[in-house]
Amino acid sequence: MENGTQCNEFIHVHWNKEHSSEKIVITEGALKAKTACILSNTTFIAVPGVTSINYLPEVLKLLKPQKIYIAYDMDYKKSEAVQKALNKLKWTLRIILKVFEMENLKALMIICCILLKIKN
Repeated sequence: MENGTQCNEFIHVHWNKEHSSEKIVITEGALKAKTACILSNTTFIAVPGVTSINYLPEVLKLLKPQKIYIAYDMDYKKSEAVQKALNKLKWTLRIILKVFEMENLKALMIICCILLKIKN
């Protein structure tokens, strides 16, 4: 394909031994997340690609992490598209964390509408 292949948007959660979601690391690729989870005993969320984060807000809402880290590949330094996707993820996380504080379903619905408008 001219522009590469498309990723389905499955979110994989790789639990640490305690099944704790206090600290979560978001990364690309299920195999990478599983390996890092085993080696570090940290819960990882794997997205299939840098732009495949549509279901991430719902997953994070369920897991209610205390700390979220992003561990994307280093290609963000060379690729403008990856930089843009990383900035969108950071923006999305800021909104989600505010929703965690408010625990307000109406606010979550508004945020989901905003994200849909950005996507389209």
